[in-house]
Amino acid sequence: MKKIFTCLLIFFMTAPVYFFFQFTKDYRHFQRLKIFLPVHVKDWQIKELESGKFTVQSSYFFNFEGSHYHQLNVFNKEFITSHAAFEFMKGLSKRDWNVWIDPTDPNIASLEKKFPLFHGLKSLLSISILFYLIASRSYLFKKFSI
Repeated sequence: MKKIFTCLLIFFMTAPVYFFFQFTKDYRHFQRLKIFLPVHVKDWQIKELESGKFTVQSSYFFNFEGSHYHQLNVFNKEFITSHAAFEFMKGLSKRDWNVWIDPTDPNIASLEKKFPLFHGLKSLLSISILFYLIASRSYLFKKFSI
């Protein structure tokens, strides 16, 4: 019983560290994107991933402080068929786009600025499970003298 709890504790000690690292990395990127500029989307493409799924990629350019920047953006959404990706791409191409950039390094840019909520929730959930396991371990060991 002690070995099972010890293995679970080790796993749930590493998981919060990993998820917290992911959250802080994504949050730092989120915080860096401060300036909102108009952008010209030059090209839309459907890109096949190694897993056999499809996603949409865009090529765009913008001007900032007299310099011209060209970027690629791969959307995080994955599709099973190229037809579904094409329909998604048609919807995206009808929108007017703006770009979020980092004013200190305009090469860091994104068409979408999303708060890393999912990584934050995974981090909080794994920390909660870790505290639960620690509390239940000490309770069980006291109760049953394990």
